[in-house]
Amino acid sequence: MEAADENADSAWASVDLAVAPQTVSALLDDPILLLRLNPCLEFRCLERLPDGGLKFDAHNESNACRLETDVRVLRDPGGAELTLLYSRGIKRATRLRLEPVPAGTRLSITESYATPDAQDAAHGLAAVDRSLVPWTAALRRHLERSARHGWIPGYRWWSTRFWPSMTPGQRRVTWLITWTTAVEFLVFLAVLAVYVSTGM
Repeated sequence: MEAADENADSAWASVDLAVAPQTVSALLDDPILLLRLNPCLEFRCLERLPDGGLKFDAHNESNACRLETDVRVLRDPGGAELTLLYSRGIKRATRLRLEPVPAGTRLSITESYATPDAQDAAHGLAAVDRSLVPWTAALRRHLERSARHGWIPGYRWWSTRFWPSMTPGQRRVTWLITWTTAVEFLVFLAVLAVYVSTGM
């Protein structure tokens, strides 16, 4: 399996998941869903190519940069690693690796970057993806909620198709509407309880 350039600059994040390694490995089998779960990426295009790679065009809210590139997808036959190699841009590769831990699985994400020369250093620093921590947090929420609520009819469709298809802004609005509706319903129930208890 090809590896990212060992001499490249890199950024990384990891998260421990209360989920079995085989469940997390199944998510790595679907790189489109994996990328769409990044809460900072707004995709103009994300599609699978005939050779198994991806066509990728997205605006990254974490650094206000646009990344338009083809992506070569490399999957470890053992199921413990996925590597995405980018054909354009300062980011060279994203590697996701799984490791069993007592509580479940540790997911580590490492991104490798071309080292810019001194003249382009400021531009290169601005292009570094700052979404790693929000992304790992979103993956943890997705996997743990799926393990907890996956038995509910329609939940898997919601969490793997409908929700990831929305832009980050649409997701924020949806959460706001959902929580506002829930709070309004609880207030209604409280008022109703007071009304019933007082016999009004």
